[in-house]
Amino acid sequence: FDFTVFSGPKSDDLEAAFPFLEPVIEDAYGSMSWINYTLLAILRFFQGLTGNWGAAIILLTLLVKTLLFPLSRLQQGSMARYSAIMQKLKPELDALKEKHKNNKQKFQQEQMKLLREHGATPPLGGCLLMIPQIFIWISLFQVLKSSIELRHADFMWWITDLSAPDRMPFGLFGVETINLLPILMAAAMVF
Repeated sequence: FDFTVFSGPKSDDLEAAFPFLEPVIEDAYGSMSWINYTLLAILRFFQGLTGNWGAAIILLTLLVKTLLFPLSRLQQGSMARYSAIMQKLKPELDALKEKHKNNKQKFQQEQMKLLREHGATPPLGGCLLMIPQIFIWISLFQVLKSSIELRHADFMWWITDLSAPDRMPFGLFGVETINLLPILMAAAMVF
C-alpha cells in the first residue's frame, strides 16, 4: 500500500510550495470548508487592519455575533412567546392532568385541543434558526483551533502565544497559575 501522510499546518504557503499537498490541506476542514475559509479570510483582513491577531479574533467574533444577532433574537423571541403561553396555560394543563390522570390518551387529546385553541405550538422555527448559528460557531472554533497564523502570535500583557493557554504569571489560593480569560468570558456571559 502507498500512503501520503502530511503532519503540519494548513497553510497557503505550503500549498504553493508543494502542490501535491493541496488535496490534503483542502480536505482538512471537511464539509464546512467554505465557511471556515471565509472566516479565515476575514480574520486575516482584520489582522491586516490591526496588526494584532488577538484584536483580529475579537473583531471577527464581534462581527459574527452582530451578523447572527437577528437570528438569535428571532429564536429567543419565539421561545419566549411559547414559554409565556405555556406559563399562562399551566393551571389549566394541571387541571386536565388531574382530571384525566387514569387515561393518558384522553389527557393528551385534551392537552392538544387546549394548546391549539390558544395557538401554543412549539416554535419549530426557533429550533431551525439554531442550525446555521451552530455551523458558523463550530467553523469559527475550527479556524481558531487550527490556524497556523496564531501559533506564537503575541496579543497583549501576559498573553504571549494565542495557541497556548493564557496562564497568568502568578497563582491564587494554592493554584500555581490562573487562566484569566475563561473567567472573564464567564463574567461577560453572566453580564
